[in-house]
Amino acid sequence: GKKLLEKAAEHGSGIACYCLGHMYNDPIGETRDIKKAIFWYQKGIELGNPACMSCTGYKYEAGEGVAQDMKRAVELYRQAAESGDSMGQFNLGMCYYKGDGTTQNYQLAYQWIKKAADQGEPTALGQLGNMYMTGTGVNSDFHKGYELSLSAAKKGNSSGIENIAQFYEHGI
Repeated sequence: GKKLLEKAAEHGSGIACYCLGHMYNDPIGETRDIKKAIFWYQKGIELGNPACMSCTGYKYEAGEGVAQDMKRAVELYRQAAESGDSMGQFNLGMCYYKGDGTTQNYQLAYQWIKKAADQGEPTALGQLGNMYMTGTGVNSDFHKGYELSLSAAKKGNSSGIENIAQFYEHGI
């Protein structure tokens, strides 16, 4: 349990820090403790763990347990994304897509979201499908949009499911 993870974290395991942060962030049968979750995520960042960077970025984006700071969120998402973390890639892409904490740039949004989708990240597959359907950041391609949305839907992603419903509703 926690004691073994804490020991591993204290000996330099970034994965153990991520697991501890996750246990405090989404506990089973215990009280949620955001401050402890952030403590372990921060420790994981110091050890170079990309998942901890992404999770902490989200805390800054949401203002959960820390003051909301989109610029800091983007920095953390970028670190995670450049380290290959699919959620970091997706979240950075969405920051570019919305212009949150950075300048809106659909081409960069597409590039980062595609990297996450290429790793099979369901939320990225759904968003990328939507981008192909609307021609946002990429040339419109309904066939590609459908394929990506279907992949996302099969993984239970609500955006992918909604996109597929749009295809049927409009007879595309």
